[in-house]
Amino acid sequence: MNGVPLANAYMYADTANHYYTSGVGDTRTDASGHFQFQVPHTTMDLTASLAGFTQQEIPLVNTTGSSTSVVQDIVLHQNDATVSGTVTDGASGAAPTDDTGVDVFTISPDPAGNGAYAGSVSNARVAGDGTYRLSTASGNYQSVVATSANGTIARSDTEVAPYTVYQGDNPPISFVLPTLAIEGPTSGCSTAQCTLSISGSGWAVADTIHVTLLECVDNNCSSGTNFDLGSIQADADGQFAVQSLQFDAPAAGSYWIEANDGTPDMPHKDLRTLSPVYQVTTH
Repeated sequence: MNGVPLANAYMYADTANHYYTSGVGDTRTDASGHFQFQVPHTTMDLTASLAGFTQQEIPLVNTTGSSTSVVQDIVLHQNDATVSGTVTDGASGAAPTDDTGVDVFTISPDPAGNGAYAGSVSNARVAGDGTYRLSTASGNYQSVVATSANGTIARSDTEVAPYTVYQGDNPPISFVLPTLAIEGPTSGCSTAQCTLSISGSGWAVADTIHVTLLECVDNNCSSGTNFDLGSIQADADGQFAVQSLQFDAPAAGSYWIEANDGTPDMPHKDLRTLSPVYQVTTH
């Protein structure tokens, strides 16, 4: 492979699940840029990272076949671009103040072409005044995302997709994180007919917001069955007052409540927010 070998790059292999991963091996490259570790016969992802370069993630090849060895090259691109801007809370208009903080990161298309969140990833934490400055490699990205977490909302994402990052300083990107408040019941549902009362702010003007239950399987709230609860219309200020949604209770278990302004099965959402885990008990 052409290029300059990179020493001391961190290499990490995990099972191919972009929400919850199970690490199976890690190592660092030697002076010649080579690395080696043992991986099981299963579908795997390989991640490479090194300070000053944009992290790269690719699927490993032929790990489900009969071969006992896999040869896989990976290329890291040096950071040559900067993306900056602000992140504000959709309810207050102020900088987010939760304990977890806010990350802004770029995501490039999956090399396998299946649209998954993979590829080159760069991260930057947002400062206390709501500003961020992200160093990354120039190129075409699937998304530039700001995401936050706190005790009320498990995750709140705002995406700009697609997006081209140019060498040097890029035009600023400002994010408004949407909010979703569960007015009641907050703990879940124990009857055959459930009622969910929610409100929100920080959405796009006159946005149509789809509400979905995402089933949690083995602590993974992204791989189970989805239940469409209907849609809500935001007003001219991107807000919606308390609205009640009634639905037949699904099977007992744990669920996320998702609100997004794409169709329920759309993989790329411009605005998205997830509530804490919602429990459905025996009914």
